[in-house]
Amino acid sequence: VGAAIQNFGPSDRWAGVEGNGVGLGEEFPMPTLYRAGASIRVYDVVTHRLSVAADYKRPRTGDNQFHTGAEYTFNRGNLYAYGRAGYRFGYDEEGLTLGLGLKFPSSAEADARIDYAYINMENLSHVHRFSVAFMF
Repeated sequence: VGAAIQNFGPSDRWAGVEGNGVGLGEEFPMPTLYRAGASIRVYDVVTHRLSVAADYKRPRTGDNQFHTGAEYTFNRGNLYAYGRAGYRFGYDEEGLTLGLGLKFPSSAEADARIDYAYINMENLSHVHRFSVAFMF
């Protein structure tokens, strides 16, 4: 369980916005963002784990956003396989998200991780994201 307030503070102004690079611009409020979320392991045995999570975002301006998702983990020794699914509510473009991942030892002292994510977006259609990480 967690909560945060981001970009909290008084209004501000841009400096040096006049034609000659001096002066102050128009005052604007900070883009404050309120967030709260929680996750729980609903199933956890030796080689199988299922976690679910939810996150709520309320920006200072704009629509509220809600994220929900689940991750299934299978492990056999040092090899982990992940399956993920989620949905993003309150977005103009985004909605369904799916993903797969592998974590495995890359040496005696380090691990490697490969992840793939699919996001269904309205205008961009099918978005694919790949990542590789080394943890040492």
